[in-house]
Amino acid sequence: MKEATIPAAQTGALPRSASTKPWLEAAAITVLLGVMALATYNAVTTDRFAADLSITEFLQRADLGWLRGPLFWMGVRGVAGLFMAISIVWLWLRGYRLAAVLVCLMLIPDASSFLLRDIFDRPRPDAGIVNVYGGAQGDSFPSGTALHWIFFGGVMVFLLPKVVASRRATVILSGLIGLWVAAMGLWVIHHGRHWPSDVFGGYLYGLFYLALWIKLYSWAKAWEARHSELLSAVDRALRRVGSRFGLARTP
Repeated sequence: MKEATIPAAQTGALPRSASTKPWLEAAAITVLLGVMALATYNAVTTDRFAADLSITEFLQRADLGWLRGPLFWMGVRGVAGLFMAISIVWLWLRGYRLAAVLVCLMLIPDASSFLLRDIFDRPRPDAGIVNVYGGAQGDSFPSGTALHWIFFGGVMVFLLPKVVASRRATVILSGLIGLWVAAMGLWVIHHGRHWPSDVFGGYLYGLFYLALWIKLYSWAKAWEARHSELLSAVDRALRRVGSRFGLARTP
């Protein structure tokens, strides 16, 4: 299976800058979990934060004009799923199968936003207080749109240097992904679909899942390195089976 190699592997050790100190990772995760717990507690105990209404009213004063339709279309879950499917196929066909599986498995934590919203049972913005486009959408915290885009976008930014040779293309694509993640968060607030604190909560949960997926990738790469012969044998067996049904050619 094709994956980018690390030049320092030739010396048998990673560069000092390539390995984050365990205590720093633990501290970052601890801070993230603490902020998540605080945001979740406030979301469960209040219908909205003190600044939610003023921020929403400020954003809703912006006239999006012709952008309103495209943004609404891009924000629906079907389009988000389509982007994931395209990314999975693109990675798989280019030989980055571990990365493709990693993106596919994102569907599991992605779906957790439905369960979390049912558990926390926070109401959506009221049409009597702010403008709500598209009607009622059920419970509100955390925002599934914000959770998905920062999670998916973060994973893609993490994978791009490993699957795209051009540094310039990687920087440009990463920048565009970052802008899109921010735009989707602002969009759901502008449309009255979520309070700003719901979007903030979605970003926090998405960042937590992103940290887990980065760890999962490193564990999977280590396992792959230890079992390369086994994986090659499985790959050859699958090719032979596929060739019998005309789905693949035997090398």
